[in-house]
Amino acid sequence: MPANIHINDDSSFTSLHIDGTVNSQALLDLMENTLQDSQFKNDWPQLVDLRQASIDCTKDELQDLLQQAYKRYRPYIEAPMAIAIQASTEPDILATAYRFVCNMPDTEIFDDYAQALTWLIAKTEIPSEYLLQHPNSHTQNPDNYPENKRA
Repeated sequence: MPANIHINDDSSFTSLHIDGTVNSQALLDLMENTLQDSQFKNDWPQLVDLRQASIDCTKDELQDLLQQAYKRYRPYIEAPMAIAIQASTEPDILATAYRFVCNMPDTEIFDDYAQALTWLIAKTEIPSEYLLQHPNSHTQNPDNYPENKRA
């Protein structure tokens, strides 16, 4: 799957970047893999970057994805979560993301990556320098996204 998990120990921050076309099972697998990652900390804020993603699934699969995220992923996260999307995302995906955000504590959706990071900084103790240093904070170019690494 075209996804990167970036765990930044210096900033106590986790970001998930999904790029390209994925199905609902791939997103469920990503959630499970994130929770099982030995370096993952559930009390670190998360940024889920879906700006370059296209989710290929039916309305029923979207509904199942939403339910699984409620049951299998978000309950284990003890920190704020920001979801960054494109404003031009398909209406069904936007509606699903919005329903997810409305039903989850400390979760917000943004169509601006820098605003998502700014919100996470305001909600947590992420050093503000991270926003200035993060290669994707002022650009929509996914090629500038950090490599899949453990910082």
